[in-house]
Amino acid sequence: MNYVFCGSYRPLLFAIYLKNSGEDVTILAYNNEIIQFCKSEKIKLIHFEKIRATVTTLDEVFRLKETLDGVITKMNFKKKDKFFITANVSSYDSYYLAQELAKRGQVYYKNTDVTFKIYKANRFNPIFIRGMAVKSLLKIVMDLDLIYRDKREDPALGIDDLFLNRNNIKLYLPNRKSEELIIEALKKNKLNYKTFDNIIIDQGPMPEIIKFETIKKMYKDLLKLPNKFALKKHPGQSKDPTYSFFYEIFDGCEEIPSYIPAELFFSNVKKNVVSIFSIALTIAAQLKHLKAISLLDMVSWHNKSFQKECRELLIETSNDKILFPKNLKELKEMLS
Repeated sequence: MNYVFCGSYRPLLFAIYLKNSGEDVTILAYNNEIIQFCKSEKIKLIHFEKIRATVTTLDEVFRLKETLDGVITKMNFKKKDKFFITANVSSYDSYYLAQELAKRGQVYYKNTDVTFKIYKANRFNPIFIRGMAVKSLLKIVMDLDLIYRDKREDPALGIDDLFLNRNNIKLYLPNRKSEELIIEALKKNKLNYKTFDNIIIDQGPMPEIIKFETIKKMYKDLLKLPNKFALKKHPGQSKDPTYSFFYEIFDGCEEIPSYIPAELFFSNVKKNVVSIFSIALTIAAQLKHLKAISLLDMVSWHNKSFQKECRELLIETSNDKILFPKNLKELKEMLS
């Protein structure tokens, strides 16, 4: 059995790739919409309570360990089984599972997200200082030795080659980009769903990242264009009343199920995939029948350096195939 820890949708797409390759797959998840997707697709599943790993107290860390030990018991992991971790930062639960399961069977690492660099910045950063307490608690209770990585200009706890080697965790081979594996999975997972000319992959109002009035105006202007759009909400937001005022903007769009990974809809889209900076754009950019359009230059950011970082990431992971309109006129031309 292949067990894949899915804290987000990227590893879920990797799990689908494994399943399409003829492997027997079980998903480990706490995200309600990933659980809903697995049930709808009849994918084997072990679900468990999410304990938000701020782990600032001993009680929280012990609860996290107790929950994960329960997951290991449910798995009944054997020597021939395989477990996959898929992130190099902010996934304490999967790191603990990997460390413990490597004592019983085979554990593999395949990064399906961004590879964040080792953190070498200001050690007086208050986030770094608070993180030291978390790092110590994880070491004392769970025997986790973690390092800091630079996650969007702030330190976040993650793993490195030393962690992999110490726990005999192997790299998943062949060493192909995760985008290639996801595209391979998409080709064999066409949804029995209607088609659309264009799709908006929404990421919510993001007031802490983008000035709200600018994102609101940008979407209102976009939806006045003659093009028709379907809307794919960010998972979880469809049930959150906090966002209802924002989504009134999209009343004229047909909404598609938020629990299905956006990438699985790409074969149902004829022309354009539009988002601000969703990583799903990097997959759309690789598909010949689609244009991938990022709107990050059409809104005002609180942090310009983060905007630059998002742009560079999208360019790098798409082989510079994503379009970046600066205004409504340029966007209109791209859409046509």
